[in-house]
Amino acid sequence: MNIVKYKHFGINATEQDLIDFKKLKTKHQKDDFIKQYAARFTNYNVLTECDVLSLLLGISIACRDHATIDEILSQDHGNILTCTDGTHYSPLSSALYSGDEKIFESIKKYITKYKPTKTDCDPEDQPNILTVLKFPQKENLTTKECIDTYLEPLYTNASIFVDFLNSQTDY
Repeated sequence: MNIVKYKHFGINATEQDLIDFKKLKTKHQKDDFIKQYAARFTNYNVLTECDVLSLLLGISIACRDHATIDEILSQDHGNILTCTDGTHYSPLSSALYSGDEKIFESIKKYITKYKPTKTDCDPEDQPNILTVLKFPQKENLTTKECIDTYLEPLYTNASIFVDFLNSQTDY
């Protein structure tokens, strides 16, 4: 199994970035946008297509733009769910915070279909995830189900979340 260190970007995608991306009609236009975006933000550790798509996924989740979320997650882009933006939120932690059933299903489908390589969890994102485990935003999502479905498949150090689960007396 390949283990990958978490990836952190020093910036966030903006709502305007999302609007600009959504205006593009062809794959060629979107590829050009992604290349230009990566070139513009190389100093912020945005180097690849997957990096740009991770940032766009994060803003799409924040805006609850289901169409763009599904478009991005319709292809294998590796572990774009665990990269963190300038605020140290990953698309996964943003999705867990959203409580949005459709976003949860899109994330679950991506994990199941593409089985991304596990990464370490960004220590700055851990409190975000632990908060959601303690105060779930999705109705009927247990802490154990959240760990098993969304965290264990993505993180090499998911044991920190299992330890949290074990420390809870009424999960």
